Amino acid sequence: MPRAKQGPEPSAPIFLADEHPEIDVLSPQTIGGSPVTIHLTVPDVDTLTEQALRAGAVLIRPVADQGGGLRNSKIRDPFGHVWMISTFRTRRRRED
Repeated sequence: MPRAKQGPEPSAPIFLADEHPEIDVLSPQTIGGSPVTIHLTVPDVDTLTEQALRAGAVLIRPVADQGGGLRNSKIRDPFGHVWMISTFRTRRRRED
């Protein structure tokens, strides 16, 4: 049976806006934090974490391997949003 043609990688855009109190769009800083962590999966967690830090993010947890092929970090952006940035690496089969 022929396989279906694979399309592009799935995507889920995330939109974050500046604060607009006049329409009740408030930042985590204004409301004293947020219970939400945005988990972003990327091809290279190390590079994106460094880029975020250069842009003003604060490191909450440094990049580290977590087991099971997961490598991630946790940052807070200048507006108070918390991000977990991850890369999933495929495991290599051990040679016998």
